[in-house]
Amino acid sequence: MFLRIGILLCLWAVPWGPAWAQVEPIETDNPSLANSSKTVGEGVFQWESGVLHLDPRRRLERARRGRTDRDDADESAEGSYASAPNLFRLGVSPDLELRFESELLAHQSNQSGFSDVSLGCKWTLADSDDASVGLIGSLTPPSGKPPFRTNSFTPTLIVASDFAITEGQTLTLNLGGSWVDNERLDRRIFESFGAICHSWDLGDQWTAYMEVAVSGPEATSQAFETIADAGLGYRPTPNSIINLALFRGLSHQGIDWGTSLSFGLRL
Repeated sequence: MFLRIGILLCLWAVPWGPAWAQVEPIETDNPSLANSSKTVGEGVFQWESGVLHLDPRRRLERARRGRTDRDDADESAEGSYASAPNLFRLGVSPDLELRFESELLAHQSNQSGFSDVSLGCKWTLADSDDASVGLIGSLTPPSGKPPFRTNSFTPTLIVASDFAITEGQTLTLNLGGSWVDNERLDRRIFESFGAICHSWDLGDQWTAYMEVAVSGPEATSQAFETIADAGLGYRPTPNSIINLALFRGLSHQGIDWGTSLSFGLRL
């Protein structure tokens, strides 16, 4: 915790003036619901982290796009959910990056533990001034501590696209899903995921976005969940950003409200 606070203070302290004209401003995938189709660039390492808090409408059965499973018989899993999402991105070519992602340490009700880790990559298939398309794939092994873990290896594939609406405004679309275990049907099912994001720049340092995401059917309840969020980002330097987001659940189950405070640092 103290390390993260120190890093954030450093982000604010670094002078940024003339660098804006020379460096493309940083873009992050975390904590957004929708992922960009663009990679970080060859030889670039980017760290995205923060804190996430979610309050359930009835109970939180899965957090963060199907990354964790919940046992219906485990009533102690009810309650607010908190975690420290981390995403590490390494550009191995102009169009390809490797990704390491985890909720890291999670807490819900009286239970705490490490969450699963996901290994994956992002590949930008096509990129122009007006549009870009990419593939994001990952594999999540059951590596966390119950109940913050999957039951088996979970592959995920998402098609991401970005479209320039006007100068400084971008529309991002995601479509894909994960193969997850369904305990009731005793077989694997495809849990789909779709998201749309409208983002716009508010000058060199400020950015804002609004998103809606739908995922389902849930592996345990067979229900679909809809979430909307709005976020605001501030770039102290072209290579760093601080994000504040507010989440709202729009379905009968899943989250009710949520907040996240995060940062991104490009090295």
